[in-house]
Amino acid sequence: NRGDAMNVLITGSGGFIGRHLMDAVPTDWNTDSATLDFDLAIHCAAHVKVAESRTKPSIDVESLDALTSVLECFRIKRFVFLSSGAVYDGLAGGVHPRVPVAPLLPYAVCMYAAERLIKHARSIGIKAKAFFILGYPGETKAEMQQTVDWAAGADLDWAFFFMGQTLPGTEIDTICRKNGYLLDPNMDYRY
Repeated sequence: NRGDAMNVLITGSGGFIGRHLMDAVPTDWNTDSATLDFDLAIHCAAHVKVAESRTKPSIDVESLDALTSVLECFRIKRFVFLSSGAVYDGLAGGVHPRVPVAPLLPYAVCMYAAERLIKHARSIGIKAKAFFILGYPGETKAEMQQTVDWAAGADLDWAFFFMGQTLPGTEIDTICRKNGYLLDPNMDYRY
């Protein structure tokens, strides 16, 4: 019975993250309803070819326009925005709420603008959640603590923390295998 289901809008469901999210949608989520009212929106839509950002910045601006349209056109109770570490491009050391950000890459500029737009959305009653991944190769315990401290100081309704994991064939998998970081290099870490 989908009548009791939570109405969920997932943007970018054809992309890598959105597609995997759709594969794991809980049974009490209704993602195919024709409505303007959503209990939850998860915004995964973004320009995926970051390298093209320098030569085709209009594509990134279109992603920002799409986010604006979602916020203006639908009534959303809770909103999850998947940003990018690219907004911290050029920074050295830990990131926390007092670190000034000044991204230059058009992709990163638009992601940062989207984060600011989400902050505005909170002022009109949309809840803010953030997801953090810790433990990437080269990340120190002190840097992980800085991330946790940043999240604690951010204006969030919820913060979720996950350990980084490798997927076969990805750049991070190659780095982990090359440096012997995997406990069991034969294990399929997708499951």
